[in-house]
Amino acid sequence: METSIFGYAYDFNNDNGLHLTFTHHEGVPLKEDDINALQMKMIESNTIPRLLPIFSDEWNLQLRLHYDLSSKRLLTAYLREAKLTWDDFAHLIIHTLEAMEVSSLYMLNRDQFIIHPDFLFVGNGVGDVYVTYLPITTFEREGTVEEDVRSLLESIVREHPSLQGAEWDEVEAYLQDPTFHLTGLKELLISTSSKYIHKQKQEELAQQMMAQQLAEQQEEERAEDLNEVHSKKKKKKEKQPLSTVKRMTQREKVYLGTGSLLALALVWKLYDMFTTSLWLDISLALTLVILLFDTLYILRRRRGTKKEKLPNERNREQQQDDSMQAPLASTENMAMQQVSSSEYVEREATLTDKNETTRGHVLETPEQAVPFLTVQRNGQTHSINVQEEPFVIGSQSDMVHHVAEEEGVSKIHAELRKTGEDYGIKDLGSQKGTCVNEQPIIPYKMYRLQHHDKISIGKHSFIFHQPQ
Repeated sequence: METSIFGYAYDFNNDNGLHLTFTHHEGVPLKEDDINALQMKMIESNTIPRLLPIFSDEWNLQLRLHYDLSSKRLLTAYLREAKLTWDDFAHLIIHTLEAMEVSSLYMLNRDQFIIHPDFLFVGNGVGDVYVTYLPITTFEREGTVEEDVRSLLESIVREHPSLQGAEWDEVEAYLQDPTFHLTGLKELLISTSSKYIHKQKQEELAQQMMAQQLAEQQEEERAEDLNEVHSKKKKKKEKQPLSTVKRMTQREKVYLGTGSLLALALVWKLYDMFTTSLWLDISLALTLVILLFDTLYILRRRRGTKKEKLPNERNREQQQDDSMQAPLASTENMAMQQVSSSEYVEREATLTDKNETTRGHVLETPEQAVPFLTVQRNGQTHSINVQEEPFVIGSQSDMVHHVAEEEGVSKIHAELRKTGEDYGIKDLGSQKGTCVNEQPIIPYKMYRLQHHDKISIGKHSFIFHQPQ
């Protein structure tokens, strides 16, 4: 299927490795005069950071521009598998902007970069990004580079809702600002990335402090229990003076820990709402105050002189505690059983619905309102409606619309997509590849599907049905 961008037709081919190839402009084959000779020479004679390697050749008196995609993945395919943090997202965009910044050193024009998810490629993670550049003499683009960068950011955040938060709100506001420019965006992304990392470290530090405090508390409790056992063995019956400070009960400990955690959550929620340096300092100070309060309170209760209770009194209190905790434990167990039962019913219902909709149901009627695939399983024909756009097939259940778990199927293997009035299929850089009518297809290249075409993915053989 012919695809184009800015009027330039391109295709993917697998001759001596995977390549992206441009061949025509507005239906006219490219000629030597169409290529900016100076820019092409600079690209071929230098290793320009984050720029896809380019070379040209002639075939049947037609000039072709080739981009080497060896060991690289299409950004759209990579993002479907990746679980991006804000730091990953920021560095992905920062490296893309740096590629355009450095281009001026090599006599390149930043307006000739193609900033689109289908023309950005990833090597070894988000720190290894490659951008596509068209060394054309008279290049006319639709819109500006700034608009393309804005669209790129918005499309990635739509696909990864976990990126939405205080950092994205700040960047999104700047994207809508009339003074928006790429240098300012890069500086803002660096700033938000630093804040994000600092916040993550502070949260980790708070969690470590809480864990250490809990461990120390448990160790002291074990020591106290051991001392109490020794005291029982010695059978000391002397009465100790009554202290004004009583020993903390288990319930008080639970209340103190829960209250502290809620207070910490409230403090950092306020920082998430008002992300400023002042609020960061306030949040850190409040966190230290809460932890210091807990520590002093526990130490004060423990340092007070405790009254040594008589064995009979201790037994009576223990029986009272057990009698109070027994109904609570019983009620909690009953509630857990009810929740487990309801979750089991819901999970079974969900799996049943998913199997019927995603994995396909037994085909009863040939007439369908949408395109669908049929596959043979256990002697029965099952149908899978192609309703989503795009419709992705793979082995990772949370990333695809139809799960094929057998050997030879990648996490995200291939996608079906509507192109005009027809449907096409694209292999997403899978390890074992995809075949249409027993013929291997080139990764990332869209192939038009026809009624009753056979699609082979791993050990699966699907038949495509186009409704008339």
